Amino acid sequence: MLKNSCSAQSLLQRRALLTRSVDEQMQAANAGEPLRRCLGSIDLLLLGLGSILGAGAFVLTGVAAHEHAGPAVMVSYLIAALAALLSGLAYAEFAVDLPVSGGATTCILLTFGELASWIVACNLILEYTLSVAVCARAATAYGATLVGLSPEATLISLGPFKLDICAVLLIAALGTLLALGTKESATFNSVVTGMNVIAIMYVLFVGAPFTHASNLVPFAPFGVRGIFSAASVVFFAFVGFDSMATVAEEVEDPETALPVGIVGAVVISAALYVALSAVICAMVPYGDIQVPQLTNCMSALLRTSARFVSFGAVTGIVTSALVSLMGQARIYVTLGRERLLPPWLAQINAARKTPVNATLLTSVSSGLLAVLVDLEVLAELVSIGTLFAFFAVSAGLIWRRYTGSGQSPENAPETGKRLGAVVALSLGLSISYIAGGPEWLVAVAALFWLSAVLWLSHLPTLYMPTKFKMPGAPFTTSLAILANLHLICSMSWQAYIRFGVWMLLSLAVYCLYSVHRADGSYETLEGQEEQ
Repeated sequence: MLKNSCSAQSLLQRRALLTRSVDEQMQAANAGEPLRRCLGSIDLLLLGLGSILGAGAFVLTGVAAHEHAGPAVMVSYLIAALAALLSGLAYAEFAVDLPVSGGATTCILLTFGELASWIVACNLILEYTLSVAVCARAATAYGATLVGLSPEATLISLGPFKLDICAVLLIAALGTLLALGTKESATFNSVVTGMNVIAIMYVLFVGAPFTHASNLVPFAPFGVRGIFSAASVVFFAFVGFDSMATVAEEVEDPETALPVGIVGAVVISAALYVALSAVICAMVPYGDIQVPQLTNCMSALLRTSARFVSFGAVTGIVTSALVSLMGQARIYVTLGRERLLPPWLAQINAARKTPVNATLLTSVSSGLLAVLVDLEVLAELVSIGTLFAFFAVSAGLIWRRYTGSGQSPENAPETGKRLGAVVALSLGLSISYIAGGPEWLVAVAALFWLSAVLWLSHLPTLYMPTKFKMPGAPFTTSLAILANLHLICSMSWQAYIRFGVWMLLSLAVYCLYSVHRADGSYETLEGQEEQ
């Protein structure tokens, strides 16, 4: 028994930090039936808009304006968009260089190794699964309202459970569409996303005549701190752009389409959100904005076409669910290829060129949650997992720039020391700000953080991408790290506990199953290096 225990420990130590090069991951992607490259720049842009734009804009804007920033919530949206854009550009650099399915999972497998990649993948699986379930339940509630019923009309009471059968049917329909074809799914998304954008534009044009400039004064009643606090709230309106990187393997021209899609989706969404927040704040004084009152105000204003606006809300939710289902299936494909999960998940249907098995698992898991579970208590767990993935990708980009892409990078100790300093001081700056520390303390923490970034930037660059590179790295990448860690530090202690429990479960699956089943090519490579 002791021998078996030592053997398992040795296997874990050998595999945890082993990385997959670009060539190895491309070879794994091309080993079986390929996914069809059928998505262009416009397809990807609309997938990004479909994943970002949703019905939560009114809720987030109302809360952020009333409690944090006032009319300056418009500036908060711009700050949040900049933070999202920085993380999105880091994703784009990796995805252009490594155009395979998986998004952040493949990025981290390339830089920090198998265990870190598995942890990120588990967080993304949780994000996508819960997002689909939440969207499906919300869509049925909005749909019921659309036809004149109460939001609970579609629920079936069964003991302590309130079953939402319509949500399951919606997930099944979207899963079937994804299994039929990626291009067909993208076309459906384009049409529905177009309807959502038209609905938002309708709100803007109809609401504009009812605005009053006096409602925008004072513009920033809570000061600069309030603007940044509101940015932390509205940042989650932009979560979803990461799903574009998961379909990189199906993009016809990754070098052009991925940057255009990611940057374009964030910029267009930011413009719509800023305009929407401007109209809302100019219609209602920030002190009077409460989510129920805001909803009633908009309903009264738009009562002649309220169902049209409700239909726009439903379209936003449906496209978010569709893109999340698509992204999660591609994560499963990557884990199946690496044998971290059963390899049948990586099988691609020869006729449709889609991951039918992975899509089926995604639909079943999301459907079970949607029909049985009240998901509100897990919302922060989704958020912290997403932010952890964003942070890991940004850190991975810095790591690759200064260590190259070898199995045993020579510059790793020094890079680890300087990157660790940036991470630690990002946490220090975030905590000092969130805790309400004096301005001089926050300023000192910011100076130390900037010094660490400058120290990092003086390392010799060992890798520079030739197709697309993150502009301004490591300064912009360090800003992305700071933004994501700041948002993580803003969450409640319950979110940290739930996150810790999920991490322990993920590590248990890795140690008990994944590490023993994974592809043996690592051992082959290791043997060659020893020779």
